[in-house]
Amino acid sequence: MQTKRILWLYNHSTLIKSEVALLRELGYEVYVPKVIPFDVSVAVNWESDRLLSIPEEAIEVLNKVDFYGEEIPEEAMAVMNEYFGMAIFGTFIEPLKSIAAHYKGIMIFHPFGLEDGASYTETIMLSAGIWLMKKLEEAGRRFWFGQSYENLMEIECDFFKRRMINLPIGMRDTVIEDRWRGNNGKVLFICPRIKINTYYEKIYKDFKTNFNGIPHSIGGAQPIPVEGDKTVLGYLPQKEYDDLYPSHSVMYYHSTNKRHVHYHPFEAVKCGLPLIFMGGGLLDKLGGKDLPGRCESIKEAREKCRRIIKGDKRFANKVRQSQGVLLEKMSYEYCREEWRKAMQFIEENSDTAATEKKSKKIAVIMPQPYLGGVLDYTLRLLKAFAKSRQVSGDDINIVFAVPEIMMPDQYEHIKEVEEYGISIRTFSWEEADQRRIKELTSLLGYPLNLYRQEYMLMNDGISYFQDCDFLLFMADRVAPNLFLTRPYGVVIHDYMRRYVPEDLPQKYESAIMDLVRNSACNFTTTETAAEDCIQYVGAKREKIHFLPLFFDDVSRCEYEEGVKKREYFVWCTNINTHKNHKMALRALTEYYQEGGRLHCYVTGVNTDLFGNRATPEGRQLTQKQCAYIQEIKNIVNSDRLLKKYVHFKGRLPKKNYYSIVRNAKFMIHPGMADNGNGAVVDAAFLGVPSISSDYPAMRNRDEALKLGLMFFDKRDEKQLRDCLLYAEGNAEQMKQQLPTVEELRKHTIDDPDVCRKIYHTIIQYAFM
Repeated sequence: MQTKRILWLYNHSTLIKSEVALLRELGYEVYVPKVIPFDVSVAVNWESDRLLSIPEEAIEVLNKVDFYGEEIPEEAMAVMNEYFGMAIFGTFIEPLKSIAAHYKGIMIFHPFGLEDGASYTETIMLSAGIWLMKKLEEAGRRFWFGQSYENLMEIECDFFKRRMINLPIGMRDTVIEDRWRGNNGKVLFICPRIKINTYYEKIYKDFKTNFNGIPHSIGGAQPIPVEGDKTVLGYLPQKEYDDLYPSHSVMYYHSTNKRHVHYHPFEAVKCGLPLIFMGGGLLDKLGGKDLPGRCESIKEAREKCRRIIKGDKRFANKVRQSQGVLLEKMSYEYCREEWRKAMQFIEENSDTAATEKKSKKIAVIMPQPYLGGVLDYTLRLLKAFAKSRQVSGDDINIVFAVPEIMMPDQYEHIKEVEEYGISIRTFSWEEADQRRIKELTSLLGYPLNLYRQEYMLMNDGISYFQDCDFLLFMADRVAPNLFLTRPYGVVIHDYMRRYVPEDLPQKYESAIMDLVRNSACNFTTTETAAEDCIQYVGAKREKIHFLPLFFDDVSRCEYEEGVKKREYFVWCTNINTHKNHKMALRALTEYYQEGGRLHCYVTGVNTDLFGNRATPEGRQLTQKQCAYIQEIKNIVNSDRLLKKYVHFKGRLPKKNYYSIVRNAKFMIHPGMADNGNGAVVDAAFLGVPSISSDYPAMRNRDEALKLGLMFFDKRDEKQLRDCLLYAEGNAEQMKQQLPTVEELRKHTIDDPDVCRKIYHTIIQYAFM
């Protein structure tokens, strides 16, 4: 790693001319990004590539990276770590996460002040969570807060204050050119991006109201034109742009922000254009407090602008002759000396030794008391992860966190993970008001202004999971307004509300979307779920990572011995509406009316409630679920054939369940959509073919494992009826289409390659 080589991760056109130049004068090689996802006040500098003493192929890798909106790819991070000893960057959250997690050199956060006056502490926490602040803090004396203005630190957290250095921003040339003519009798006001940024749209509307009746022009780039207002200039040819400042009579600058200032007031001063500005902002700190161009009110600003427009040369010259003081701390000479002292201090006081903890802890969290497929999937993942952890020798502790309501009833079912060195921890959802959360964030050293009144915490009776380095939610069904202080990821199964809107209350769907959008990473097994996550939730594609399909080898499981009383097929489902019960029952009725004689055994969590003998008392069910259960009961009770042939078994012990599947003629899966049904894989292991509704996840599962599924249209009960009739008479032929157990075992946690892929995919993105 070369300390005298810097990644300057900006494309600000004015700063390229000043900061990049002064860094070179101080003896540094400087890299400047080439990918620019926006078009305002930016530029690309190719000269920096020519001056870098690193391989061209390394430069090409960096030149493909978007250092503004995406996580930094692994290949690019490797180049950064090998060749660059420092990185100077701003508040672009996704690349900031990558730098905090993976960059091994000196990190210099170089902010310019926020236009809305907010703190960077709060901005980072609201965008990414407290975990990113803690990650930066873990870097120790590799991290520095290079404030552009000396008062930025006044509103930041103690950690940023401890790591503060002054890196003032300025201009390459601050010599006043005095090109002003002021012959057009108009006020010049700069306001870019009016139609794509609500912040600038408000500034524009306020100016139009406040300066109504005063001739004016509005400059600034407008990617979307402002229709119906000829005063908004938009794009100008170079000759007209060069004449923009000199031709106007006066410039008005609106901002009263104490910690941010735009460049156009300084460009006006440099040109000799009189500057009328509002007091109370950062220009006061830069020497403007006693200037004649300063105003206490809009009324005063209007009057001063009118005086100059009407030809008061004496007042105009008084403003012009006094305003040069604003350029003093923007001068190249001043900035270069301040940067020289700061960079010398950084080199002498930084510690690039590794600061990461050797031991890591991951909490794998079951957010709701799932008892079916999600729980089985989680137990498999835990065992696969633990197996590869043991092989790798990594010092990673695993905690399996389950809702308190699941214990002690489910302990017998989940305790097997303890054999793999995984501890089980219970938690409960806890309501917390704004005051409580403020206390918590203050204790952590990062005070936060909150916009919600109520939040939810996960109380584990220990530390609210503060002892864990990463949280992995095994489903996204969390409580609304969840407050987390650790980085986390989410396993995405499906987005049923997109296809079955009534399946989940809107407030929970909003919580799910927030959880996924704000995660450090997300995991899924199918492209279908990934696309839903992107299109429906709005998550970024680069945050979605794929786990391999993996299952249990149920061919080796114990079975219940018993005499087979009747011939039947199995329907493995649950009580959620997306399982398509009504259509399936209509198909079953037609199947029996056409002479079908196989019984149907229905298994799955709470499915016994569809029968007459079971009642919902003591079960954690919503009023909506109870109403749906009664609806299905009514359908069954009103049909003589369904009552005779359909048997609702509910959730069975594994031993009993595998015995029922093993002795079945075939299995059916009529669900509408999900991320794939694992029961058909269990059936294949046991030599039982399956019939499935046709949707992408099941096609994916069939193609990947060669299951030989028979598909039908999920909306067409007649197709399902015909499949049932065919399978009754041709089950033995269908069995011939099944893969062998040996082929299926390549997709189980008994396969070391599968475990290794699961393990490395998770730790690659979890321990950032």
